[in-house]
Amino acid sequence: MLSLLLATWVALVNTDRAGAGLAPLQLAPELVSTAQWRADGLATTAPAALSHTLPTGGPFSDALLASGIGFRLAGENLGRCVCPVEAIELALLASPAHRANLLEPAYTRVGLGIAEDPQGRTCYVQLFAD
Repeated sequence: MLSLLLATWVALVNTDRAGAGLAPLQLAPELVSTAQWRADGLATTAPAALSHTLPTGGPFSDALLASGIGFRLAGENLGRCVCPVEAIELALLASPAHRANLLEPAYTRVGLGIAEDPQGRTCYVQLFAD
């Protein structure tokens, strides 16, 4: 089930990028693993606001470095709702900062994570890297 959701989501991301004349992103296993770790963490802190700061106090990019993921440029989009992946993708596109991440020409790789919190909301994570 999760792999089908990830495949659907990466297809949506790449459709959005193609519409902007950009190259598709490759679903990178190392980014998927870290994005899933982030989604699982956000799901366990469900009442808290979403944050790009890790529980350690560092930026999200610290998680990439700790996983040995190389990058010059990285971005993170977070969302939480009771909605399907198609709706979260539309919501991210409607936000200028999130849209900028989705349509950053320098990015070549993406990792996606999805987890459900105790309130039944889905936590969505997109990690991007060049």
